[in-house]
Amino acid sequence: LLSDSRLSLRERNVLSRRGNDVYVGPENEVAEAARTIDQPLWSPDLFIACAKVAGAELPKDRKLDGRDPLPVLSSKGSRSPHDSLYFNYRQHAALRMGDRKIVRVGPTARWMLFDLANDQGEMNDLATNEPDQLTRLVNEFDRWESDLDESN
Repeated sequence: LLSDSRLSLRERNVLSRRGNDVYVGPENEVAEAARTIDQPLWSPDLFIACAKVAGAELPKDRKLDGRDPLPVLSSKGSRSPHDSLYFNYRQHAALRMGDRKIVRVGPTARWMLFDLANDQGEMNDLATNEPDQLTRLVNEFDRWESDLDESN
């Protein structure tokens, strides 16, 4: 549906990972391997986690998109450190905020809106039915774009 040249914007591939992994924290605490973590995290968080576990200092001369995922991974009930997750690569773009996600398959294509709590397969575009939600997420996407432009 939303893939091109092996690039997929589907929720299970881009903005979250569903599966059973093992996590060992800085104090050697281990998250339960079969525990489901339903809070959204993304790949830039791995840089922060690796630096923290290794005791390395993070660079202060640039803005980092990742946030510390260790509280989410090591304890039950911790919330995601992200208000939103942004993705923009080649012609594809997406933003997730809570259970809502917008997707655009080209810079001139219209945004699609999905409710991930009720539609993990992203089959029902709600953009026409929920224009206020769409505007809210598009504004957040534009904020990300502006922040990234300022940091470059």
